[in-house]
Amino acid sequence: MTENQIIQDIYNIFKMSETHMGFGSFGDDAVSIPSSSTQDHIVLSTDTFNEGTHFDENTDYSSIGHKSFVAATSDIVAMGACPSFFMLNLSFSESLFSKDSSDLKKLLYSIYKASSFYGVKLLGGDVTKGKDLSLTYTVGGYQPISRMRQNIDGVCVNDVICVDSPLNLGHALLGYNQHVTKNTFNTSYIKEFLMPKINIELGLWLSGKDSVSSLTDISDGLLKEIRNLSLRSNLKIKLLKPSLDNHFVQSCNDLQLDPEEVYLRGGEEYSLMWTLPRNDIDVFFKTYEKKFKRLPVIIGEVLEKSTPSIIYEANQSLTESIKPFEHFSST
Repeated sequence: MTENQIIQDIYNIFKMSETHMGFGSFGDDAVSIPSSSTQDHIVLSTDTFNEGTHFDENTDYSSIGHKSFVAATSDIVAMGACPSFFMLNLSFSESLFSKDSSDLKKLLYSIYKASSFYGVKLLGGDVTKGKDLSLTYTVGGYQPISRMRQNIDGVCVNDVICVDSPLNLGHALLGYNQHVTKNTFNTSYIKEFLMPKINIELGLWLSGKDSVSSLTDISDGLLKEIRNLSLRSNLKIKLLKPSLDNHFVQSCNDLQLDPEEVYLRGGEEYSLMWTLPRNDIDVFFKTYEKKFKRLPVIIGEVLEKSTPSIIYEANQSLTESIKPFEHFSST
């Protein structure tokens, strides 16, 4: 059973399509809650990070704190909202920090630094005793109703699929492989894996553009996100052959990795991915370049409404051979 199937069961058993009353669609990155204000929605997301699944006992505590906070906060940004506050629940064994409290302080300080950098305030939380280290975040923010962008609403045939530049898809996975081999140290790819970033300014800007038909983040890898988009909206999607920079290609080759597979499988870069109509490209790109002094990258296009499928013009057999990461899988 996959993660999506489990979520679908929860959605069906709790009859969420009947009772959520505008709280958002199944598959969105966060839930949108109507507030007493007629102008704003409260946007909430929750994420749990467990030792043995998201990190191991050898991971530096600074990376655990920073990366878990960024990953949790990215879901708010992916809704086109501004993260404003969070709550933190910590669970860990008595022995985990009993020998050296500096490890706990290192973990907490890394969360403090990340949250302060992005202007997100801690409101409270809970600390409890458990078997291994576990961090659960509830992150919230606000967004005017008119600017809310959910990740499956509005996607249409002839939409193009875009990400920000420079293209960093696959960088974190490459950094992970460099990190675990211990053959390469302090590369930019390792930094992207251990200390990822989110782009709140871009998320807010995109949410204000009427031409943007959907918005999400690429947390589980490009191919998995595209598959989800295809399945949820019954779309045939074409992925374009990427223009991968030479250094990335050579670094993958050094580890005997297929650069295009790393690009497709990827994950944990937290890049934003959005769609817009093909007819709006010229105006959108000019406005984008004026704002950010760079151009986005078109990585795919929506071909038609049909049985969900993906065409990868570079190597179709590669997309069919890749199994996306699943939390609830033994493979």
